[in-house]
Amino acid sequence: MNIVLTQKDADFILKYIRMDARRVDERYKMLEENEKNLRESCERLNKYEPKTAAIVSDFAKNLGNDVRDELTELKNDFSKCIELLTIGSEVNE
Repeated sequence: MNIVLTQKDADFILKYIRMDARRVDERYKMLEENEKNLRESCERLNKYEPKTAAIVSDFAKNLGNDVRDELTELKNDFSKCIELLTIGSEVNE
């Protein structure tokens, strides 16, 4: 099945995809900042509660990696959508 879009329609869709891609970038930056703050908090907590600090730190690291992976996948999907709307699909005839 072939779907044909006008340039105007493709640009309309691209506008929203690009906005969402920017939001993903913002979330990624927020994740980095939150991880930094949590690491600093764990370093302070480590003086008084080393076991608790280790558990929190490990949990935050794993959660951060999971979220980072999901954001990366989402960003790659947005990039693919932008590519499809700007240069189209490869057609094998």
